[in-house]
Amino acid sequence: MPTRNHDPFLSSCMRPFWLAQAFLLFLSYPRIQGHAHARCLGCLPDQALLLLLLLLTIQQRVPTLAAAHHAHPKPPPQSSGPGPCTCSLPALPASPGTAAAAAVVFQAYTADALTAAAAEAHQEAEEDAHEETSAASAENWVCRAASLSRASPTICLPFLAACMNQAKDALAIAATSGADTSEALEQLSWLQRAVAHCLADTGSGEVPMMPQPLAQAISAGVPGVAEAVLCCCESLLAVPALVLNDAARSAMSPRLLEASVWALARWSDTYLFPEENLPGALQVVYGDVEAGDGVGGTDPAAYPPGGSSKALATLDMLVQIASTCLVAYPGEGMLHKQVCTVLLPALVRHPGICRKLQTLPSWRSLVTAFAQRQAVITAGLGLKLQRALAQSLCLAASGISRSSAAHEYVGNLISPTAHEVAALASQPNLAELSARADAANALCSCLETLRGATCATLARTQAPLWTMTASLLGHLLTLQRAFKHHTLVVALLLKLAGNIVENHVSYLKPDEGGVLLQWVLVLLQQYAEDNQWVKEGTASKTLVYERKLEAARDLRALLRLLGHVTQRDLSEAVDGSVSCQGVAAATQANSHCHYSGPPGTQHSDVSTAQVVVLGLNILLPLMTTDLLKFPKLCSLYYNLLVYVLENYPEQVVGLPAYHFGTLMSSLEFGLTCSTDSMVVGNALEGLTGLAHYQQTCRVKGLPGLNVHSPPGGPSVTTAIMERILRLVLLEDTSYDLVEMASNALQLLMLAEPDAYVLLAKQLVQQAHQRDANSSARLEGALSGLLQQANLGARDAAQVSLPKPVQRAFKEALCSTVQDVRGIIRLR
Repeated sequence: MPTRNHDPFLSSCMRPFWLAQAFLLFLSYPRIQGHAHARCLGCLPDQALLLLLLLLTIQQRVPTLAAAHHAHPKPPPQSSGPGPCTCSLPALPASPGTAAAAAVVFQAYTADALTAAAAEAHQEAEEDAHEETSAASAENWVCRAASLSRASPTICLPFLAACMNQAKDALAIAATSGADTSEALEQLSWLQRAVAHCLADTGSGEVPMMPQPLAQAISAGVPGVAEAVLCCCESLLAVPALVLNDAARSAMSPRLLEASVWALARWSDTYLFPEENLPGALQVVYGDVEAGDGVGGTDPAAYPPGGSSKALATLDMLVQIASTCLVAYPGEGMLHKQVCTVLLPALVRHPGICRKLQTLPSWRSLVTAFAQRQAVITAGLGLKLQRALAQSLCLAASGISRSSAAHEYVGNLISPTAHEVAALASQPNLAELSARADAANALCSCLETLRGATCATLARTQAPLWTMTASLLGHLLTLQRAFKHHTLVVALLLKLAGNIVENHVSYLKPDEGGVLLQWVLVLLQQYAEDNQWVKEGTASKTLVYERKLEAARDLRALLRLLGHVTQRDLSEAVDGSVSCQGVAAATQANSHCHYSGPPGTQHSDVSTAQVVVLGLNILLPLMTTDLLKFPKLCSLYYNLLVYVLENYPEQVVGLPAYHFGTLMSSLEFGLTCSTDSMVVGNALEGLTGLAHYQQTCRVKGLPGLNVHSPPGGPSVTTAIMERILRLVLLEDTSYDLVEMASNALQLLMLAEPDAYVLLAKQLVQQAHQRDANSSARLEGALSGLLQQANLGARDAAQVSLPKPVQRAFKEALCSTVQDVRGIIRLR
């Protein structure tokens, strides 16, 4: 292969212009990106690079930047974090020619994108089924362009800052003269996102750090890089700061603020009071540097003045921007979503920033307004956003060093909401209030706020939150009974119960765990008694589908609650016989709703098994095959079944015959109708749990599962064995699932060997009808599996078979499956 500079013609052609064209191909021709060597142009020899360019040019496959960009990069509507872009391009080769070429391409791309943004300002927005995909693609474009800017920061970043200032000036001129501001707004929106991409990475799943090319250049003392980054940061912050000016706010559009809030979140996550020191002057400007401290061994006097006070002023500005967006732009749901789910979570993610927040009057004003449930904050926010806002405000307590102060902070923040819930539950005309939509909406708002606070439980704030929660347990039961016809209230109560169990279980003492478990028991009992939405009459398809969505929502919340109840901490704390005297006062008004449990069980003695089996009794009549087609619901349901069948098989066998039949139908659905291998695996694990229980009963001389066998029909054990055999032998089941099925099948064959012989004969007869020659070979293969199972007969008196016996049967089953499938030619 020719080496670089050996050909004079190619050497003369490989100038910055040609490199710029190659970078342009890298950006605009997606198929190149799939080539491993094209992802870093420094890996390509000159000949290959030039050939690639000429070939694509001849084929006219090089689109213009405008055509390739084809759509303005709107903020993706599904974005709930610092941007959806996950592309990670390697650093470009560091050389003067490469940097110059990268700068040329980046400037051309930016100019083209700004032109496209200005043109789109005059186009009507169209509903597009592929809008999310297009937005994500446009975001990836900006991410790729950002890699070019980092290759030449001293040119690209000041260029971006100049474009930002120019667009901002154009906006001011247009607003003052009464001209159209849409072009300047669209350009500023694109520039805000572009600058954020250039200055910061996503940081998804790890501590956000400054992009390596920029950090290395500043640390190495490359002239002008630190100044370029600072200039770009100031330009980024200057645009959203306009919203704090009453005169300039009227010119700001919600769309521009959405992009700005997203950009601020991404920038602040990397640069504002970072956990890792920033290089050079950036640490003094935006980091936490005390007076007299040096950064990187350099005299702090050499850095720009301001230090930590500059960063604190920036943080205060971000809080004010967040508050202004919530208050001054009512009804702007997407803007509020960016503030509550992107910007504020980024500000409270690090304890260092949380400590600074506690000192800001702007933060205290926001906390007070939300705590007092002022209409200016809560009236315009959706329920989910109120939960997100409450969670962020409570998480800020991580910056409070003294426990007493943290308790006071959380108490002041959430107590008014708790008092509102208690006051509503204590109203003498609660039955009349429950029929009013405004009362139901107010209750939903309070429940979402309590959910947000509960999800933000920290070690130092758990005690006051649990005290407040424990005082509300009885009131929540009262409200559940009163608002039983409001499906959203019922669903939120179930979700709140799941959040309470999940976040408090690790901190509770045994008696407190008993109180919580008893409350969950009553909550489930009331839910079973009061909610009869499963009874469907004749209705339109739309109403039926909406009812299914509501049912799936309720059952998901119920399954998550039961899943949290089965957590090890709670199970170990309260299983056995736990006194729950403390719950008496909380549930006095609802004592008639206590779950009676199995005969002989007292109300003061509650176990995890009792709660879970009650939940299973509620679930089984409601779970239908249509509901199991909802993926999340299906996954949660079979995860719970695995736990119940492995840990409480005796209680499962004690279920009413109808419920037990529904359970077995659910397991059969999981084996036969699900396309999710995880669901099939869970169904097999559940059947393995039942098989172990049947083995235990056989050793003790008890009927076990067969108490539910129909008169004159096959036993339950036989039915399970037949279903597993048909799954592994006659269906295209993966060998991983075959190995999982071997554990249950071996125990069932030991329990009823005659049933296996009968099933084998049926399979042989069916094969004989198709091909007489194959029936003999099939009979031999199935007989060999029975012989292998009989080798474990000497261990049949044991509850658990030895590992070598299980491993040998597993190998024999896989071999038998291979032989049988080859004989009947199903694969």
